[in-house]
Amino acid sequence: MLSVVAMASIAVAGPSTAAPAAASAATACVVTDHRMIGLSGLVVTSTGYVAISDSNTDKRAIRVWFLDRGCHLVRSIAYPTAAYDPEDAAVGRDGTIYVADIGDNGSRRSSIGLWRIAPGSTRPHLYRFRYPDHAHDAEALLLAADDSPIFVTKEPGVSHLFVPTGPADPRGRPVALREVGMFTPVATGTPNGLGIAGNLLVTGGANAPDRTSVVLRTYSDAYVWDVPDGDVVAAITTTSPRIVPLPGEPQGESVAFDPTGTRLYTVSDRESLPVHTPILDYDLPTATRPPSPSAVPARPSSTGPPAHSGRASFPYQLIAVGLAVLAVAAVTARGARRRRHGP
Repeated sequence: MLSVVAMASIAVAGPSTAAPAAASAATACVVTDHRMIGLSGLVVTSTGYVAISDSNTDKRAIRVWFLDRGCHLVRSIAYPTAAYDPEDAAVGRDGTIYVADIGDNGSRRSSIGLWRIAPGSTRPHLYRFRYPDHAHDAEALLLAADDSPIFVTKEPGVSHLFVPTGPADPRGRPVALREVGMFTPVATGTPNGLGIAGNLLVTGGANAPDRTSVVLRTYSDAYVWDVPDGDVVAAITTTSPRIVPLPGEPQGESVAFDPTGTRLYTVSDRESLPVHTPILDYDLPTATRPPSPSAVPARPSSTGPPAHSGRASFPYQLIAVGLAVLAVAAVTARGARRRRHGP
């Protein structure tokens, strides 16, 4: 997670990419249970929601929450060992719930975790992965066609996509990851709690239930790609997304498709009491369907590390990235103080 910093008033005079008109949003329901503080990931089901939290003063209280359509708690599942920083959730083709324990504000973890909850199970199983270069902070999880994970980092200006080099080890030994591409969000100007920095930090992701679309979100906008052939990485790195503005969310860190794949649901990571956290329901307006030429994502290089192209002119993109770096640095100390022992 990244706490809201008072940067909304910061302005940079220069070009940015204007997003389409904001999608139509409604409040689906409001979470008021004090145990569900700091919601960081969301899955929408036919009967309600699966939500995860990434923080609590009592680390034993960090759980996977199952809610009905009215946001009332139906049941919860505890982690068998302490979770570190769960940041996103996804559902597999067979109903398996995946929880990405990948947050790392200080970029110090030697490995990251993926909790797997099989259908009907009440005990998550932990699998570990290791970046090939150095530690990364990350908050977004996507699933490939075979339900293997795609981790998307949360770094100022450019997010890196990593996939496993082999099958997950059920004994918990870390499996090496490899980088397969990059995605560069644009400075859309959509209002959010972090200003320009909030336009450039990826905070969540989701697959449509039929796997024909995927979405990555920042604090301010959702980027939706068509995936006609099941290749999620190729869609993100070689095609243009549709931008769906999500304005005014105080700390938007979650995004999920509804069961029909035609609507987006979001929730903010609110950590204040009393808990009053709306789950928002966004229509996907047809105006966002055509590709946006200004949002062409990064393409991997044929030799060496993936390359990326700038979207705004270089000086202003550099300034925006600098602001994002300052925002991350401002809360690193707080993230370290709240660090939990775990994977």
